Amino acid sequence: MEQQQAQKVVPTLKQVDLEDVIEFLKSMKESQSNKDETDVLKQENEKLKEQLLKIENEKKVITQDYRSLLEIMDRARKLANPSILEKSI
Repeated sequence: MEQQQAQKVVPTLKQVDLEDVIEFLKSMKESQSNKDETDVLKQENEKLKEQLLKIENEKKVITQDYRSLLEIMDRARKLANPSILEKSI
């Protein structure tokens, strides 16, 4: 009776053949390949984020410079034509 219970408790192991091992190794290789690709994409993403920040900062500076230039040109125009200056006062 005890032997019958012991046999029921011990699970039967599936016999592993060469094809199962090959499939497992292929999936592991594929998994490693995907991980490597993910790492490369993460690095590229970080580079692109840095480039974006740099370009956004450059755009901000260019916008400020452009506004300053417009103000200077407006003042120069008013100084060149005194009648415009009188009208704005």
